[in-house]
Amino acid sequence: MEARGIPAEPQAIRALAERCGHDGGRFLARVADGSGPDLGDLGALAVELGLSEREMTGLALAYAFEEEPACAVPGCERPAVPDGGRLGECAEHAAEYDARAEAEAWGLARKILGPWVESTREIGSDELTQVMEKALKEVNDAGSRAQDELERAEAALERAGRDV
Repeated sequence: MEARGIPAEPQAIRALAERCGHDGGRFLARVADGSGPDLGDLGALAVELGLSEREMTGLALAYAFEEEPACAVPGCERPAVPDGGRLGECAEHAAEYDARAEAEAWGLARKILGPWVESTREIGSDELTQVMEKALKEVNDAGSRAQDELERAEAALERAGRDV
């Protein structure tokens, strides 16, 4: 809930429940340790929190079977990262997704900057060429680090797959 701007404090959780038409005390007991009674329809809560369809499905299954939501990646059985801002994947898939996005972003920067460096060489300005070559070197270095991180994340994902 904190990822959606609701502090993990009893008063805030009780207020959220009441805004959604639930008894705050019963809701708080259910959320705290599962001891409270069944709360019934939680649709208003999903709307209030702005949950995606995937998040609603995962939470509905977890609530119904009182289990941790599983990773949203098909075939993965590891638990999802308990972070409302994620897409519902496990820690390994989340790390791989983030590393891939970073590597792809630096790859795009390299594709954009490469032709610019060539253009500055044709202009003939040594100072401009040096600045652009330095920028391209920094992009290449960052891209290499991102690629290394992606390879580490892929290896961790592969190891985690064997451990399931």
